[in-house]
Amino acid sequence: MLQTTVSKPLLKQAAGELLKELPFPIFHNLIQKGRDLSRNGLVYNVMVINSHEVEGVVSDITPHDVMLDLANITRRHRCPCGTDGLCPHILALFFYVYGNVFDSGELFRLWKKGQIEALRKETTAPLEREPLAQKRVGKPTALSITQNETVEDWWDQFEKQYQDFFSRHQNGQNWPYRLAFQLLPKLGKNEG
Repeated sequence: MLQTTVSKPLLKQAAGELLKELPFPIFHNLIQKGRDLSRNGLVYNVMVINSHEVEGVVSDITPHDVMLDLANITRRHRCPCGTDGLCPHILALFFYVYGNVFDSGELFRLWKKGQIEALRKETTAPLEREPLAQKRVGKPTALSITQNETVEDWWDQFEKQYQDFFSRHQNGQNWPYRLAFQLLPKLGKNEG
């Protein structure tokens, strides 16, 4: 049922957003827990609300009614677990939906290797399989260097990338604490 009701390009776009928003080396515990919840059959009652919203129940210690918006998965989601930002329950629902349409194991492998571009190429041209050397000829890379590039150009590009990162991680007043707990999950464990 999900195969026919969920937009495949929208699902690939959501996967690309997650790969960009949650780098695997930093968020591997969060990603792995979401994947495990999905693989262990703890996601059920999944319904497509409209063309881009999906709801379902994720059973962790207690059941959580989770909603995610595939059009803007990093910003529009809901889970009652109390976690600010993306939580394992949202990722579990996403892995469940993705796994019903595509190969979630392949997504996990690409995520683990940080290959966002491979996911995008797979989406845009699945039949195009030309040799790597031919692909590079005459095509600039994402961060191309030109002969006329100056330090100021580099600095402007750096500032733009920093502002993009900063805006994605600054939601509300407690953003430094959330970011610290995401980067260093052992800070959040009360072992005293």
